[in-house]
Amino acid sequence: MSSWMVRRIQLMLILIIAAGLSRGEENVREAEVEGSLQKVIKSNSSILQPSWITYPLFHSPRMFAADYREMRSKFKVYIYPYEEDVKDYMFNYEDAEAPLPGGNYASEFFFFRNLYHSNYLTKDPEEAHLFVLPLSVFKLRMTLGPGGVAPYVKYYMEEVIRKEFPYWNRTGGADHLYATCHDIGCQASAEAGDLGRNGIQVICPASIWLRTYIPHKDMSYPQIWPHPAAKPGGLPPHERNILAFWSGSLNSRIRKYVKEIWDEDVEILLGGGKVLKEKVRGSDYFENFRAAKYCLHISGYQVHTARIGDAIKFGCVPVIISDQYDLPFNKVLNWKEFAVIVKESSVPKLKEILKAADYKKLYRNVNTVRRHFTWSSKPRDYDLFNMMMYELWLRRFQVRPPLEMT
Repeated sequence: MSSWMVRRIQLMLILIIAAGLSRGEENVREAEVEGSLQKVIKSNSSILQPSWITYPLFHSPRMFAADYREMRSKFKVYIYPYEEDVKDYMFNYEDAEAPLPGGNYASEFFFFRNLYHSNYLTKDPEEAHLFVLPLSVFKLRMTLGPGGVAPYVKYYMEEVIRKEFPYWNRTGGADHLYATCHDIGCQASAEAGDLGRNGIQVICPASIWLRTYIPHKDMSYPQIWPHPAAKPGGLPPHERNILAFWSGSLNSRIRKYVKEIWDEDVEILLGGGKVLKEKVRGSDYFENFRAAKYCLHISGYQVHTARIGDAIKFGCVPVIISDQYDLPFNKVLNWKEFAVIVKESSVPKLKEILKAADYKKLYRNVNTVRRHFTWSSKPRDYDLFNMMMYELWLRRFQVRPPLEMT
């Protein structure tokens, strides 16, 4: 219930009361109505729009806040059960308490850990808005090897999901989701036919040029590497003396292009592989995020990297140099309000673009959106997990045929 709606109801009640009361009685009754409404507002403060959800950082603040609260109270998903003999290939509740893997596999573990700890789960498939395939790409790769992931996913879809359960066939898989952050998982879903074409792929390498990725159907989510020992935040804006920072492998044309043009610049600090100590003023990767105004996200083997998450964590404004990247949560968040998006063709103008940007505004907004790019050990309102669930809520089925018709 938004504040303007509360005031509108308040006015209507007062007018109705006034029509049948004397002025003295009206004043008394108006005070009673005001007091009652304030109690309602106070007791339901959690459903009001938080002060930091504002335009233009959010495309539609009021709509997002109201729809998010509805999602939190109504959204239900069903995780497919599985036999004990395939436990080593699946996410399970025990994984929700197990030590997390690092690197590219951490995000999918965080997603399932939070899902198992959430109130979105239902044991009744008829109550579910969406169905979750509990495949673990990390566990499949560790158990079967990289070459065994795709064949098993295909077998699982054809022999288990389609033959043992009726729900996939009811919608052709359009209300089913599959989560992975590693490109091996994306390749596996592509080779599994309808899983890639019809199912909702929840993936990190979300390139609009991939033939199997469909932005309005599939969902992009950020790759976040866990750095539990590294505290968030960094130097205040006036103490950040590095204009722009990047470190990584030179494994793509655009990364080599950026380094070729800006490697000698004294304000733009670039590393290749490990950070160059003599240029980056120390070997601590995180300290340079904390000391830089802007941190570059340059596409490598894939359009995504963990540098966006690292930048936001340490208060560094992300600079996106990745033309084909379908940015996470872009239906809700206006990325131009907390990041700088630079076309690959504009790399020679990079420094000019950064100098012209409204850094103070961007820095302030980075600190506001940090909660949306942060994993919690258990779900917290508006954190990364709940933002993912909101994106999935937007993809839920409103109408589906009954099972007897399929």
